[in-house]
Amino acid sequence: MSATNSNIEQSKAQQDEAKEFKGPNEEGKKTALILIADGSEEIETVVPFDVLIRAGFQVITVGVGLDMVFNAPAASATLSRGLRIIPDHTFLDLPSSITPDVLVLPGGKKGAETFFEQETVQNLIRTTFKSNVESELKKVEKEGQEDKKPEDREKKEIKVQKGIGKKHYIAAICAATKAVVRAIEEAPEDDKKAWGLDEKKPTVTSHPSVEKEVKGDEDGFLYYGKDKEEGKGKKYKGWNYSKDRVVVDRQFITSRGPGTAMEWALKIAEVVGGVEAREKAQEGMML
Repeated sequence: MSATNSNIEQSKAQQDEAKEFKGPNEEGKKTALILIADGSEEIETVVPFDVLIRAGFQVITVGVGLDMVFNAPAASATLSRGLRIIPDHTFLDLPSSITPDVLVLPGGKKGAETFFEQETVQNLIRTTFKSNVESELKKVEKEGQEDKKPEDREKKEIKVQKGIGKKHYIAAICAATKAVVRAIEEAPEDDKKAWGLDEKKPTVTSHPSVEKEVKGDEDGFLYYGKDKEEGKGKKYKGWNYSKDRVVVDRQFITSRGPGTAMEWALKIAEVVGGVEAREKAQEGMML
């Protein structure tokens, strides 16, 4: 189907409007960034958008892999079953300083592969997670000035490394979990140590089709790089795997697939926004 002139003009107007970044807002709302790519799964994309809006979040959609296209038919992301969505932003106009309260990655085989391969997404995952440690260390530094004993400060730093005092979360469902695993595993070793992820791996879940890409091969290892088949790729220890419908471990909120998307979205609202946010989202949904 070809686009009409009015469609093209409307698309350009929407893109111009998107240049003015929508967040963070001034109302003190929690901010959720939902990534969208061609091939993202419809239910896993729309359900968290709807639920988090109901929960009182500011929800911002960001197109991935659509950055260089500006005509009407291609400016939208075509999801796995054909639904077209025009994201609020792309990485071209997304401020590099943005750190959402929760970064949401829907699944869908093609969309998840884009998240897995795109360095912009990989960096955003790492930046979002890293912000937990940085914000807590700043707090520790301020409080440390009042600590008379060095061991008191050391205890606080250990708590930070164990993930206590979480502020920013990463939520992934279906095949998108593998993109999160790769982003964290390919982070600098010093960062992983500071995050407390160098030894004890998080427990997560995913769609069964990418289970091995999350927990590793029969020996428990993941390989990244073109030389994987020759046994020369980068080698990392796989993550702990659960078959539960929704899994929360440290800053990670993961789930299985389209059939668990509602539970996953409500859990995101609860973990990030509190029980009140979840209850607010459920009002009027007949659950």
